Amino acid sequence: MRSTFTALWLLGTTSCVNPCGNEVVETVPSPTQKWSAVVFVRDCGATTGFSTQLSILRARENLPNESGNVLVLGDGSGWVTTGATLDKSIRVVWRSDASLELKVPMHSDVRFFSKTHEGVRVEFEEYDKEDR
Repeated sequence: MRSTFTALWLLGTTSCVNPCGNEVVETVPSPTQKWSAVVFVRDCGATTGFSTQLSILRARENLPNESGNVLVLGDGSGWVTTGATLDKSIRVVWRSDASLELKVPMHSDVRFFSKTHEGVRVEFEEYDKEDR
């Protein structure tokens, strides 16, 4: 009985492990460094693709192992992978501590976008990758 309980407990605790991970690609501080716009690639294992995401964090706050709080692009959108190399396609520009501008390649698979986060207004614009 005890071994059955132990096996079930181990199964329950190991199945709760988050298979996802975030790899920070770029951190862009706001003008007074109150905020950071963190662009990262989120990978949730072999059965799912990677996605480019963006979170706005307070200065010196670490990126949590969660989805982006401002932008989530679908599988492969926004970044092109060639081996271990990432080709930057998202442009991040702070206009002020209260205004962030994002430029994303046309036809990106936008899964989530928030126009504001904790008082920061976010503007979103698409651009043609050929016009880089």
